[in-house]
Amino acid sequence: MQPDQEQKTDSPGCLRCRVPMKFLMAMPLRVGGSTGFFAGFGEMSEQILKVDVFRCPQCRKLELFDLDLSLPNS
Repeated sequence: MQPDQEQKTDSPGCLRCRVPMKFLMAMPLRVGGSTGFFAGFGEMSEQILKVDVFRCPQCRKLELFDLDLSLPNS
């Protein structure tokens, strides 16, 4: 198991199955920006949102949560 894949003790419950979800990973998610002709300028408005990814062991639904600062600052 990698360091960012530790089992979370405060894992959320699945809204469908009502069982605790399994922590998969902490993941940086790029948001904002633009594509096309002005894509170079769009990179200035991009941000990195750090999210924790959880999966339900029964229905396999994925959920993203902004729970903690588990990733190093970049």
